[in-house]
Amino acid sequence: MAANKQASFNPVTRVIFDLDGVVLDKVYTAAVEEVAGRYGKTYTWELRKRVMGMPDADAARIVIDTLELPISQDYYLYELDHLYKNSLPNSKVMPSAEQLIRHLHAHGVPIAANTSSVPLSFGLKMTHHEDALLLFNHAFISGGDPELKHGKPNPDIFLISASKFHDHPAPEKVLSRPENMT
Repeated sequence: MAANKQASFNPVTRVIFDLDGVVLDKVYTAAVEEVAGRYGKTYTWELRKRVMGMPDADAARIVIDTLELPISQDYYLYELDHLYKNSLPNSKVMPSAEQLIRHLHAHGVPIAANTSSVPLSFGLKMTHHEDALLLFNHAFISGGDPELKHGKPNPDIFLISASKFHDHPAPEKVLSRPENMT
């Protein structure tokens, strides 16, 4: 067996980033932790993985039920909304993500960003990051989008985003990073 044999890889032709927690720092986690903490509860990593990327209403039901929070879903979402309005405009781009995005853009690799957020939250998150947003070919903002039938962990958000690239790849050529690798 030749020790110096090089591995052969197909070139990366497109990259789709999950905006929340991969590109931007984890502002959602901090907000849920704060609401849970008000009731003496802990928002665990296991619960976070379970609701990551879900539509807000679905995630709210699971968090309230799992943590046995003594509040309604509407009140929980109201509290989160209030926290988000204060924290989302201060979202920080993860340094390694920004380096990678700039590298891919400089080398002509088409890139996209996905988020399960509603458009208002997306706008708040990107308040101070318009320059980074310009590097993306597109952003798929799935919150409330009727095109998205199944939220994460289903790969639909990535498949829809992939289909928006010019000369988009076949679905079987799309690789999605499993949530358990976070």
